[in-house]
Amino acid sequence: MKKVIVHIGSQETGEREIQHTLAINQEFLAENRIIYSGFHPAVENHIKLAYGLLKEALEKTGHLSEFPQLEKSDWNADRVLQEIFAEEGTTYVLSF
Repeated sequence: MKKVIVHIGSQETGEREIQHTLAINQEFLAENRIIYSGFHPAVENHIKLAYGLLKEALEKTGHLSEFPQLEKSDWNADRVLQEIFAEEGTTYVLSF
């Protein structure tokens, strides 16, 4: 069974430390069947992913033109799901 853990931390609550710790321990986590997303290996948080998911919602409601900074994001729910189900780990972690 697949498990997905989504961590959503607001700014200044230690979210970067959590993301940093997950990122530097990806190998150990993978050995224990826990996958920390490889969306942005060079960037430890998933802000672009969050923007992509927000972009998708705004497109569906017709409000994307109000947020031109999101138009360039290439992340979407389908891409997230593809990565989740492509990995062999039983637990998948996303952190925003």
